[in-house]
Amino acid sequence: MRTKTLVWFNVCFICALFLRLFLFDLKPLHSDEGVHAWNLVTLYRTGVYLYDPTMHHGPFLSYLGLVPFYLLGINTFSLRFFPALCNSGLLLLLIPLRRRIGEAGVVAAGIVLALSPINVYYSREIIHESYFIFFTLTAIVFASRYLENRKLWLVIGFGASLAFLWTIKETLIITLAAWTAALTGTVIIGIFSVDGGMRKARLRETLASIWAEARGLRSVLIFCFFLILAIGVLLYSSFFTNWHGVDGFFSGVRIWASQGIAGQGHQKPFFYYLELMIRFELPVLLFGLVGMYYSFRRSTRFSIFISLWALFIFGAYSIIPYKTPWLLMNIVLPFALSAGYAANEILNSLVRRRGLLIFAVDIAIIMTCFLGYHSIRVSFFDYDNDTHPLTYVQTKRDIKKLVSRIEQVSGALPEGTGVEIKVLSPDYWPLPWYLRDYSSVGYFSRIIDDADAPVIIGSPAQQKDLESMLEEKYHIENYELRQGVRLDLYIRNDAWEKCCAFPDRGNDP
Repeated sequence: MRTKTLVWFNVCFICALFLRLFLFDLKPLHSDEGVHAWNLVTLYRTGVYLYDPTMHHGPFLSYLGLVPFYLLGINTFSLRFFPALCNSGLLLLLIPLRRRIGEAGVVAAGIVLALSPINVYYSREIIHESYFIFFTLTAIVFASRYLENRKLWLVIGFGASLAFLWTIKETLIITLAAWTAALTGTVIIGIFSVDGGMRKARLRETLASIWAEARGLRSVLIFCFFLILAIGVLLYSSFFTNWHGVDGFFSGVRIWASQGIAGQGHQKPFFYYLELMIRFELPVLLFGLVGMYYSFRRSTRFSIFISLWALFIFGAYSIIPYKTPWLLMNIVLPFALSAGYAANEILNSLVRRRGLLIFAVDIAIIMTCFLGYHSIRVSFFDYDNDTHPLTYVQTKRDIKKLVSRIEQVSGALPEGTGVEIKVLSPDYWPLPWYLRDYSSVGYFSRIIDDADAPVIIGSPAQQKDLESMLEEKYHIENYELRQGVRLDLYIRNDAWEKCCAFPDRGNDP
């Protein structure tokens, strides 16, 4: 890469990494993220992980998430470090594609992915999508590089990427279907791009070329098959300790397929993702469509494949009734590549037209500011705003005040983090993550006979029954967990007097 291009690209990568790591602790964990985080803590402490197809996606997230715990300890930064790193790493994966979409295209795609609101917002969450799109692009890079220089280790890299995708999430099936359809469409377009009399010959030539390539790679493909099988079995079986996890993958596919069709409370209209892209990813959508225009006009195979991949993956996720905002990351990725290709083609066509070039640069700056504004808005300010379309069952920032109050109470009592805490509310995630260092926490999800404790967490619906059976007197505070869900924090009077009743006295009894 040229020096100027490399400088711009490094700026994009540093900005992307900074945005994601700087915001790592701003947004509280949501309930599903809290479950994943607690499972990681349990795995770290016990060494036991069992894949459950009814509750979670693949095991990759759990095992990879252990690495930062060993290196950095158990904290929010280490918890969210790898998702942020993988999402930022998308930019580095663009470099090998510079011959396909151009150096200017690599920089443009890097800017788009660095500032994409959906990527910035969800890149710090413990969800599978950041890992999934990282290995999706890894697979594309390996395949593209193999077609350029025919080195066999690139085929093995492609196989390993598929293996990791298999262990991350069942939606690999959707991605494979979109790739297959895009590849078929690329071949068909290539055949119909020649004169009618030449099409049969081009078809025979293409099929013969594919067959010869497959025969030449026969041993490598067999090796890749067993490599994929080995990695998948290794992780799904929890390193050969839970063989039910292997067939559990197929159960998971059936479960998630049925949920995808039924919606399971996450039903959205067909144009849900289109509306999100228009509102938050408009530059990606517009330049992506322009890239598709150039692709079909110039008939370059890689750009046509990217365009068809974007269209097919968009169609697949739009047809499925089950829709959540973070799934949009799978759509933004190919659109960003197409947008990069468009930027490169536009730059090349306007290089000698100074006036139009300046106008195009101005448009690009406006589009960049558009992405940056929405990324900063949702990530810094509206990250728990229920009316914002990108937030989704998000935990309120009030949860940090609740945890801070509990820390204040435990700091004033001789038991410290051994203080007894009883959680009686049926809704409490992600509290197990935030209370992970407390050794005497009980999660009951209902009112129990012996409910008294220095600290109790209940729900407003339980307040009347709970107060009637408590033997001691309590100070009660109310906190919002998420939209429509509130928690009551009961602090026993003796503990309240030590920590909070006389703030000027600090922790003195």
